[in-house]
Amino acid sequence: MKENTLKCPGAVGRFLSLTCAVGAGVLLASVARADIKYTQETRMNEEQNAQAPASIMTRTVSPVAERTDIRSYYGKMQVDQSTIRLCEKNQEIQVDDGLKIYTIKSLNEKLPAAGNAQKPENKSKSEKNSGKIITTYHVKDLGEEMVAGFKTRHYLITTGLKFSGCVGNNEMESKVEIWVSDIQDATPCATKFDPATAYAAMAPGDCKMSFEQKGDVDAYTKIYKGIVLRQKIYDGDKVLMTQEVTSLSQAKLDNDPFTIPVGYKQVTPEQFQAQQSAAMMNTMMAGDFSADE
Repeated sequence: MKENTLKCPGAVGRFLSLTCAVGAGVLLASVARADIKYTQETRMNEEQNAQAPASIMTRTVSPVAERTDIRSYYGKMQVDQSTIRLCEKNQEIQVDDGLKIYTIKSLNEKLPAAGNAQKPENKSKSEKNSGKIITTYHVKDLGEEMVAGFKTRHYLITTGLKFSGCVGNNEMESKVEIWVSDIQDATPCATKFDPATAYAAMAPGDCKMSFEQKGDVDAYTKIYKGIVLRQKIYDGDKVLMTQEVTSLSQAKLDNDPFTIPVGYKQVTPEQFQAQQSAAMMNTMMAGDFSADE
């Protein structure tokens, strides 16, 4: 059993998909030094090949830089997002190839507080200023399987979450199936991940919160040492989302993926968001948003 206590500065999100975020953070904490490039498809249905992917992510990583390109589909409309991280320069660059614009911020820049979290009512001062999250992991090893030509270990992970005090009184359970390889994701810009800090960042109000991990904690931590080549996220017994790596290369990379093309214009984050929103609205007004018949 592991427990941490920390001060919660405010709310920067909601308690949604928490266990997925923690799992991803564990993975990001493992750093590899080899170049790597892989493509992952996401489908929002129970059958993996029943329909076209909802999104396609391509991740390109060297020992000193990272690039993530995500193409999302909304009916006939296509939305592209590209993010480059330059570790030595401590920069995160958002790029829009369609608009030929980009914006730069520091990797240390924090998101603003959401400011709309609901605080518990009719409670004493001590109850309002303290809370707790108990996370209980159950890990089942389902053996070895091949995915995308690579050997993986197949696991079923059930995670229980119990909230109390300043984070509200609630319980929820999540279930995820993963197929994880021995291949490490090169994550040169990643910092050490602390689940307690990740949960605390989402807590409402100004409260002192404790975070406790129970169950198969060590097994859960050891699972996320390599790239997850397939993942199924459940709602009860129904698959809500399937993600699968369809190609993976460890060939040496040049610097081109991490370089801003000539002719692209640098704008502020606010200008970047405004221009992207305007472009999306224009696409919708042109009638390209509706799904295919």
